[in-house]
Amino acid sequence: MLRAALRAQDWATVDDVAQRLIQRDGMSPEWVYWRATAQRRLGHDEVARALYADVASPWNFYGQLSTEALGLKIELPPSAAPPRAQAVALQRARLAVRRALALYALHIYPPAAQQWSFALRGLDDGALHAAAQVACEQRAWMLCIDASERMKGRVDWNQRYAMPFQDAIAAASRSSGVSEALLYGLIRQESRFADDIKSWAGANGLMQLMPQTARWVARKIGMADYSPANISHARTNVELGSAYLGMLLQRFDGSQAMAAAGYNAGPGRPARWRAQDPLQQLGGAVFTESIPITETRGYVERVLANATIYAARLSGQPQSLQARLELSAPDVAASHPPMP
Repeated sequence: MLRAALRAQDWATVDDVAQRLIQRDGMSPEWVYWRATAQRRLGHDEVARALYADVASPWNFYGQLSTEALGLKIELPPSAAPPRAQAVALQRARLAVRRALALYALHIYPPAAQQWSFALRGLDDGALHAAAQVACEQRAWMLCIDASERMKGRVDWNQRYAMPFQDAIAAASRSSGVSEALLYGLIRQESRFADDIKSWAGANGLMQLMPQTARWVARKIGMADYSPANISHARTNVELGSAYLGMLLQRFDGSQAMAAAGYNAGPGRPARWRAQDPLQQLGGAVFTESIPITETRGYVERVLANATIYAARLSGQPQSLQARLELSAPDVAASHPPMP
């Protein structure tokens, strides 16, 4: 009901349904944001600002949108100082931590994540920070990010939004024209920087490429030395994945929301959604909320929120998620091979 009302710009219904969803689910940033937006459209600015302030945050999609609705840019708080060496040594010596890292080193990822979750139970921020540092030192990025995200009172940007594989990602950005921030944001969502991970569906590597997609893209960009055996190699994977993402951006006129949706659900689906509800009429936020596949909707939200944070990290400047939701988003080159 809420999504249909958003597409119809029926703000009284949006307000009513959002209130009921808040009563059912609590102060979910999604429902609070849309109720605040409805209140603003209905002329109740004071109520709208109070609601936006309740969920404004740099960490998630609707928190970022709420921050900008208050007239602010997305700025990152100062990073926490590195954890103390003694605390790191204590976590490094724990058996549960060593077991999780050993499983990760053997590329047995689900058991590693389960053991890691067990190892982190009951830890305070200081111990979580130290455990994350141990995982980062072992390049177990999935575990590092997980521990860092559990911290409540502070943020270590080098952990929570790690930037490994910098040379490969920078080279792919230059060749494809896709911004490093968007590549980092997508990779963080796809693989948490586990370069040899493989999904149950057969997707491979940092950018979780399906073999047939990788082969098609390799032909399109003229990668003469492509071999299926190299699909999980970081540089090859990111070069192919970024080229494919660049093609999606070209197909969807620079819309990062639609390109991310196409990367997750296949390009045919967002093309049909655009034909049904033109993006120019909906706007990027309503388009994203209207994505009918729950997994894809959450994927797009997380990728774009991640990219906004990475852009702030890379540039040192305040950022705008709203700008990424515009029809022609920033940092996208126009020279990519056409898609069928």
